[in-house]
Amino acid sequence: MAELQQLMTADTTVVADASYSSMWVAGQLRALSPGMRFLLPRGLAGLGWGLPLALGAKVAEPDKPVVTIVGDGGFAHSWAELETMVRSKLPILIIVLNNGILGFQRDAETAKFGKFTTACSLADVDHRKIAEACGCPAIRIFDPADLPRYFERGLSGEGPLLIEVMTDPGAHPPLSLFAAMDQAA
Repeated sequence: MAELQQLMTADTTVVADASYSSMWVAGQLRALSPGMRFLLPRGLAGLGWGLPLALGAKVAEPDKPVVTIVGDGGFAHSWAELETMVRSKLPILIIVLNNGILGFQRDAETAKFGKFTTACSLADVDHRKIAEACGCPAIRIFDPADLPRYFERGLSGEGPLLIEVMTDPGAHPPLSLFAAMDQAA
């Protein structure tokens, strides 16, 4: 989020999917001017709305950069919209946070029941390959030092770009809901 914050402009529209994606955005990114658009679903939508809403935001304001931040779980609900984005020639930066788990679900189950179910774990999916199969350029990032140059490319407006960021499955935004769990770690 810190790297993205440095490259955003007051014209950037930031879209986040439900779950931890929206919490990372809400807790870590700051508006650069009044009226800057942050579209977050907190309580209004389920997983999977991030990419389709980003397409709508770009169509509504085609001259403004749009970035969407989605988790691998949410992206699984709507990745077929990559074809729509490519066919419609919509230059959107898609950041997929791939931690291989439904992180919020895992943490909520752990906080409530002391453990989580196997339904939270996801298979090792290469979202870069899915994007490329749909005609969208994509990169898979393991080293955070690589983020700035690809963020710049994705925000340039030259075309769509999917950046799959491989993240720590144990990471989550700082939330009071899970503070006791953090203290126990």
